[in-house]
Amino acid sequence: MKALTLEQGICCALTALAFATPVNVRAGEGDTWLVGVLTLQHAERCTGTWDSEWVDPHFEVGFTRLVPVNGLDLGAWEGRLVRVRGVPAPPPVVVVEHAGECPGRQARDDWIFAKNGVRLRRTWPQALPPAFTALEVAPFDGLTVRRDGETLHLRFKNPFPDVTLDSVELMVHYEGCYGKPNTRTKHAKIGGIAPGAVVDVALPALAIDEENHRGRAVHRAWSVQVTAMSAGILFATDAPLRLFESGAVDCPNRDRKGGTHEPRKTPKTE
Repeated sequence: MKALTLEQGICCALTALAFATPVNVRAGEGDTWLVGVLTLQHAERCTGTWDSEWVDPHFEVGFTRLVPVNGLDLGAWEGRLVRVRGVPAPPPVVVVEHAGECPGRQARDDWIFAKNGVRLRRTWPQALPPAFTALEVAPFDGLTVRRDGETLHLRFKNPFPDVTLDSVELMVHYEGCYGKPNTRTKHAKIGGIAPGAVVDVALPALAIDEENHRGRAVHRAWSVQVTAMSAGILFATDAPLRLFESGAVDCPNRDRKGGTHEPRKTPKTE
């Protein structure tokens, strides 16, 4: 299996889906909402070569497997930031019989290899369920990102009319442009957000370590993670910037001996 670039690994599935009609949803007593990017995932079946097989296609929000009911079409929402109404559930039993050894791979601790590239695993203050029975899907429009020069402007709105979101925090994750694939994170702790309230946050598009002179100083913003602690609302949101108005942030070329040095093709995510 050939190595993939970060761009190849992160988003092979983003599609404009005009036919996916938004569902009119409302949070109420007894509802649980799961918020994040909905992706198509698979289980790896090792064959003893670099060419693994990918079986058991299914949809996930974050790393939580969705189990649709009543003919719910999850494919119409693939690659989009959504909120899913349903019930936390134990994972279904999936047995994958390998035909050989799995390929050895060099990886960071947060890299999870998938069919379309490498996924990035984050840390969450809430315990997220391994599976979730999906009853209803709607777009999550509570997070927007735009770029003005070297600044990212994040706007977060609580779209749940009956729920105050507690301990809200926005984090921008950065991926290194040169050298080894290092990471950085910048946090904005917001606290409680009442229904309908809006908060604006400004964070840099590039994270630069001025004291580092060994080629690892520049990191580009890659994704926005949202965390909160509220009953009935589960955030598994780690959304790549390509999903927003800002678009993906490119690494700048670096001056080297009178010329330019192209940035490294960094690893990947979803």
